[in-house]
Amino acid sequence: MIDFDAFIFTEMESTKEDIEPLYRIYIGEMEDMIEKLKEAISTDDLDGFKRLLHNVKGINANLRINPLLEPVTQMYSRLKSSDEIDLNKSLDIISAHFEQVKIEIEKYFE
Repeated sequence: MIDFDAFIFTEMESTKEDIEPLYRIYIGEMEDMIEKLKEAISTDDLDGFKRLLHNVKGINANLRINPLLEPVTQMYSRLKSSDEIDLNKSLDIISAHFEQVKIEIEKYFE
Protein backbone atom coordinates (compact mmCIF):
# COMPACT_ATOMS: atom_id res chain seq x y z
CA MET A 1 0.00 0.00 0.00
CA ILE A 2 1.25 3.47 -0.85
CA ASP A 3 1.44 5.79 2.14
CA PHE A 4 0.01 8.89 0.45
CA ASP A 5 -0.96 10.52 3.74
CA ALA A 6 2.55 10.29 5.18
CA PHE A 7 3.91 11.88 2.03
CA ILE A 8 1.32 14.66 2.10
CA PHE A 9 1.60 15.56 5.75
CA THR A 10 5.15 14.59 6.68
CA GLU A 11 7.18 15.39 3.61
CA MET A 12 5.49 18.30 1.96
CA GLU A 13 2.72 19.53 4.22
CA SER A 14 0.59 19.65 1.10
CA THR A 15 -2.87 18.61 0.03
CA LYS A 16 -3.95 15.65 -2.06
CA GLU A 17 -4.45 18.01 -5.00
CA ASP A 18 -0.93 19.37 -4.60
CA ILE A 19 0.73 15.98 -4.92
CA GLU A 20 -1.40 14.54 -7.73
CA PRO A 21 0.88 15.97 -10.48
CA LEU A 22 3.91 14.32 -8.83
CA TYR A 23 2.30 10.91 -9.02
CA ARG A 24 1.14 11.49 -12.61
CA ILE A 25 4.72 12.37 -13.56
CA TYR A 26 5.91 9.33 -11.61
CA ILE A 27 3.75 7.02 -13.74
CA GLY A 28 5.25 8.38 -16.96
CA GLU A 29 8.79 8.26 -15.58
CA MET A 30 8.38 4.68 -14.40
CA GLU A 31 7.00 3.60 -17.77
CA ASP A 32 10.10 5.11 -19.39
CA MET A 33 12.40 3.47 -16.84
CA ILE A 34 10.86 0.05 -17.41
CA GLU A 35 11.42 0.43 -21.15
CA LYS A 36 15.04 1.45 -20.52
CA LEU A 37 15.51 -1.56 -18.22
CA LYS A 38 14.20 -3.81 -21.02
CA GLU A 39 16.64 -2.17 -23.41
CA ALA A 40 19.53 -2.73 -21.01
CA ILE A 41 18.62 -6.41 -20.78
CA SER A 42 18.38 -6.79 -24.55
CA THR A 43 21.83 -5.24 -25.03
CA ASP A 44 23.41 -7.12 -22.08
CA ASP A 45 24.21 -3.82 -20.37
CA LEU A 46 24.33 -5.01 -16.75
CA ASP A 47 26.00 -1.83 -15.49
CA GLY A 48 23.33 0.29 -17.16
CA PHE A 49 20.65 -1.99 -15.74
CA LYS A 50 22.08 -1.54 -12.22
CA ARG A 51 22.19 2.26 -12.60
CA LEU A 52 18.61 2.38 -13.82
CA LEU A 53 17.45 0.05 -11.06
CA HIS A 54 19.17 2.26 -8.49
CA ASN A 55 17.23 5.25 -9.88
CA VAL A 56 13.96 3.29 -9.78
CA LYS A 57 14.69 2.40 -6.16
CA GLY A 58 15.28 6.06 -5.26
CA ILE A 59 12.17 7.34 -7.01
CA ASN A 60 9.97 4.79 -5.25
CA ALA A 61 11.58 5.49 -1.88
CA ASN A 62 11.08 9.24 -2.24
CA LEU A 63 7.39 8.84 -3.05
CA ARG A 64 6.93 6.08 -0.44
CA ILE A 65 5.75 3.55 -3.00
CA ASN A 66 6.57 0.53 -0.87
CA PRO A 67 4.81 -2.11 -3.02
CA LEU A 68 7.37 -1.45 -5.75
CA LEU A 69 10.26 -0.39 -3.53
CA GLU A 70 10.52 -3.76 -1.81
CA PRO A 71 11.01 -5.97 -4.91
CA VAL A 72 13.28 -3.38 -6.54
CA THR A 73 15.44 -3.17 -3.42
CA GLN A 74 15.72 -6.95 -3.23
CA MET A 75 16.70 -7.17 -6.88
CA TYR A 76 19.23 -4.35 -6.54
CA SER A 77 20.81 -5.98 -3.48
CA ARG A 78 21.13 -9.29 -5.30
CA LEU A 79 22.72 -7.62 -8.32
CA LYS A 80 25.09 -5.64 -6.15
CA SER A 81 26.27 -8.80 -4.40
CA SER A 82 26.74 -10.50 -7.80
CA ASP A 83 24.07 -13.13 -7.14
CA GLU A 84 22.77 -15.01 -10.16
CA ILE A 85 19.49 -13.43 -11.17
CA ASP A 86 17.10 -13.85 -14.07
CA LEU A 87 16.75 -10.25 -15.19
CA ASN A 88 13.79 -10.90 -17.48
CA LYS A 89 11.83 -12.66 -14.75
CA SER A 90 12.74 -9.96 -12.23
CA LEU A 91 11.67 -7.23 -14.61
CA ASP A 92 8.36 -9.05 -15.15
CA ILE A 93 7.83 -8.98 -11.38
CA ILE A 94 8.64 -5.27 -11.23
CA SER A 95 6.31 -4.57 -14.15
CA ALA A 96 3.48 -6.48 -12.47
CA HIS A 97 3.98 -4.57 -9.22
CA PHE A 98 4.07 -1.31 -11.17
CA GLU A 99 0.73 -2.12 -12.83
CA GLN A 100 -0.78 -2.61 -9.36
CA VAL A 101 0.76 0.66 -8.17
CA LYS A 102 -0.76 2.50 -11.14
CA ILE A 103 -4.18 1.13 -10.22
CA GLU A 104 -3.73 2.24 -6.61
CA ILE A 105 -2.64 5.74 -7.70
CA GLU A 106 -5.59 6.07 -10.08
CA LYS A 107 -8.05 5.02 -7.37
CA TYR A 108 -6.55 7.41 -4.85
CA PHE A 109 -6.86 10.41 -7.14
CA GLU A 110 -10.35 9.63 -8.54
